[in-house]
Amino acid sequence: MAAASASTSPAAPTEPDYLQGFEEALQKESRKATFTCAGLHEQTLTTKPIRIRWGANGAGKTLTLPVQTPHDERLLQDLIAACHPATFGRGGQDIYDSTYRRAGALGPADFLTDFCPYETGILDIVTQLLLPPRVGDLETQAPISEEG
Repeated sequence: MAAASASTSPAAPTEPDYLQGFEEALQKESRKATFTCAGLHEQTLTTKPIRIRWGANGAGKTLTLPVQTPHDERLLQDLIAACHPATFGRGGQDIYDSTYRRAGALGPADFLTDFCPYETGILDIVTQLLLPPRVGDLETQAPISEEG
């Protein structure tokens, strides 16, 4: 009778495995995604203030960022107090260590915000890093004029 061989299938990838792969892909592509532009450009992007709402029904609070008044500062402290200690990944484990990092968190059901990443340009940057143009897609050359 032949000996049965134990088949070992590779373990399913974990979240840290996926994150490491994502980080490696970004590092490989980030050099291709950068661009340069010479000249002077005045920053014209302005974003509206961001509102964060949290708290129990009927007793919720609303903070507007950036903080501009003493009342806003008190609301910010209230928001911090409403958070629970947040864990983080270190060495492949999810841990809480306040001597290393003191962070707080609210679950998605515990707050609302009107922050829109599209309006800030964040998604444009992420898109540029993740989906760099192929050679010839978006290359533009402006004619150089000689004035004399």
